[in-house]
Amino acid sequence: MIGMMLVRHYQVYLIEEQYALDYLGKERLLYILFNDFSMSVGKSSRIIGRQILFVTKRLPVISLKRFINQQMKYNPNIRHINGVYYVIQKEINGTVKSSARLEIHNRVMNITSDGNYEAETILFECIRKCADSFLAVDLKNERYGWLKPIKERKLI
Repeated sequence: MIGMMLVRHYQVYLIEEQYALDYLGKERLLYILFNDFSMSVGKSSRIIGRQILFVTKRLPVISLKRFINQQMKYNPNIRHINGVYYVIQKEINGTVKSSARLEIHNRVMNITSDGNYEAETILFECIRKCADSFLAVDLKNERYGWLKPIKERKLI
């Protein structure tokens, strides 16, 4: 870890396009859903879990990994070790100024980062190019948002 900086944890979900459009400008409601799930137990956890399964999509794991692996050719700071992606940004003198770790699962990606925002931004930029409706949620700091701004449908 880097000095006394705060570690950030993000969960990144791929939201079904219909719900992404429905919740445009109401992202806080999705944040509340994920937060409620993290605090729920028993029957409540199963009910909220089913709601999450309904509004999220399975991640295109193979496509995501293929794309990130291609990006590794252009950015030597991205590493892939035992199924986990790492980004480490260093100062000229070699000290680490930011780091991030990405784990890709079937329904969620977990990003843990430390230091400034450079390393996590590299990962977010890779991910956002793969689909339009990724929502990142930082439950601890009550932060959330789309990785790629969703355009409202133009109705004639």
